Amino acid sequence: MKTIVADDEDMICHVLTAMFERSGHKVITATTAEQAIAAFDREPDTDLVLTDFQMGPTGTGLDVCRHVRATSTGTRSCLMSGKLSPDVIKEASALGVSTLAKPFTPRELHEAIGF
Repeated sequence: MKTIVADDEDMICHVLTAMFERSGHKVITATTAEQAIAAFDREPDTDLVLTDFQMGPTGTGLDVCRHVRATSTGTRSCLMSGKLSPDVIKEASALGVSTLAKPFTPRELHEAIGF
């Protein structure tokens, strides 16, 4: 499986990458929304995009999810954050994007991404 992990915190990218790689995933990391979108465009057969909501001045994780949804129907997306407003959760849900509140356990992550 191919996974994009996007978070502006390097430590979170590192921990999630290690976890997914142990499960056999090929992981691509990004630290901005712009990088995550570019990574997806290079790897459109990605199985999962896991992105933080707040990704700095170049966009949000919701922007990443919108792009993924507009260009692929087969890629699962999950938006994670410690601060997701009800409006963001509603929009994510309408896009078919799961949400995950930080901090989360490995079990909560697996439940949110569906595998």
